[in-house]
Amino acid sequence: MTTINLSIFAVPIRIEACPVTHPLVLAIFGAHQCPATTGPARLNYRFRWRQRRRDFVLETGTQALATPRVGEALYWLEKHLTIAIQKHRPDRLFLHAAVVTRQERTLLLSGPSGAGKSSLTWGLLHAGYGYLSDELAAIDPATGRVWPYLRAINLKQPLPPPHAPPAGCLETEHALHIPARLFPSGCERQPRPVTDILIIEYVGDRRSPRIVPLRHAEAVSRLYPNLLNGLAHAQAGLPALSQVVQRTRCHHFETGDLRTSCQLLENRLRAFAAS
Repeated sequence: MTTINLSIFAVPIRIEACPVTHPLVLAIFGAHQCPATTGPARLNYRFRWRQRRRDFVLETGTQALATPRVGEALYWLEKHLTIAIQKHRPDRLFLHAAVVTRQERTLLLSGPSGAGKSSLTWGLLHAGYGYLSDELAAIDPATGRVWPYLRAINLKQPLPPPHAPPAGCLETEHALHIPARLFPSGCERQPRPVTDILIIEYVGDRRSPRIVPLRHAEAVSRLYPNLLNGLAHAQAGLPALSQVVQRTRCHHFETGDLRTSCQLLENRLRAFAAS
């Protein structure tokens, strides 16, 4: 077994992995790898492959989960890890959202599962945006800054050129995982203040993509279902979320064709910069 040390939101994590699971963990979380610390880790896992039973086993300290499917095993690891991190960082607001940044603008992309956040994130990386997250936005409500969560981007299905995934991705029954080392633009490793919030809705070819301004109150109501740890904050997190939203421009973004959607967003941001 080999030890993988990670640091996510300043929470030290230690994963014991076998030769089979070691590259899987690094494909998903390798951008958070760090040198070994002298103190104890806050979270400890043991992740291995049993050749005789031909299954993966994830040991979390309180339970052992076994499955023959690699995608399911990685899903368990990620979900357990992200829930545990939220308990260790109750000072942060955790939103189910993607985050990208370029120059002075940092965009938070939120919406229900299947809205196309990951595809849009991947498309924006091709337009020169830096990556902060595909899944989890950890925000300091006092400053509005969001911390990087540099997990692999998970696409439910491959995209056509020019956004086709590169060689070297990890494909499982759950998703196509694109490691951070393969991103066309780099990762942003410092916290950034959120400047724009976009509530994503995928409309496909039913109509052309469009961006419609939202009032702050409506943006809060649409974001609130994606707040993961509201109970860790006063009044179920609503005042803290409102505080974050008040600092930003908010829009409802109906997306369709990926190239057209990214270009529309680029044009709108240029107009903001010129105004």
